[in-house]
Amino acid sequence: MQIFPSILNASFAALQQEIDSLRSADRLHLDVMDGQYVPSISFGPQMLSGCHFPLPIEVHLMTQSPLQQLDACLQAGAVRVYMHAEVLMTEARMLDALYQTEQSGAESGIVLDLQTSAEELSDAVLTRADAVLLMSVQAGAGGQVFDATALEKAQLLRQRGYTGQIVLDGGVTRHVLTTHDCRMVDGCVVGSALTSLSHSGRGQMIAELQKLYTC
Repeated sequence: MQIFPSILNASFAALQQEIDSLRSADRLHLDVMDGQYVPSISFGPQMLSGCHFPLPIEVHLMTQSPLQQLDACLQAGAVRVYMHAEVLMTEARMLDALYQTEQSGAESGIVLDLQTSAEELSDAVLTRADAVLLMSVQAGAGGQVFDATALEKAQLLRQRGYTGQIVLDGGVTRHVLTTHDCRMVDGCVVGSALTSLSHSGRGQMIAELQKLYTC
């Protein structure tokens, strides 16, 4: 299992130390919120320009105008950028966003919020998307409880023949991953379950989670 720590609930007063404590993960997951698509406001890609990242970063744009922030994400070093299907709304706009992301040199990702059906993603969108991020909580806040309907969506996407990466985001803990069948999922965004630990304990937790579902 690939592990992508979110720093949404990390200490911004010691942001570089928080990032360094997660260096053994597969990627760092950055949640950008504008207060419009979701009520919360986090940080913008520009805020991260002064940080050193010892691992690749990906950006989840919970924003009303995600394409306007694509360049800033790339300048921050993002190797993958996720945009919400709920914001893009139509197949044509989803395909355009995925295409623009790919043309910029980053991997393209599409997000389904908790209440959005997997049927909202057409076959054409699934063919284009490098990854699908399935929210297992309602987008916009950390510390929520995992909702297993995200796993049902993952199963449906696999049944439709989707071969890209499927990632869970929200409420993911070691208990969740060991009590649910997550074999159809490639990776998980993990937030509070990691950032609530001391810096010294995070590497061990990441290693334990990475070993799950690994042949």
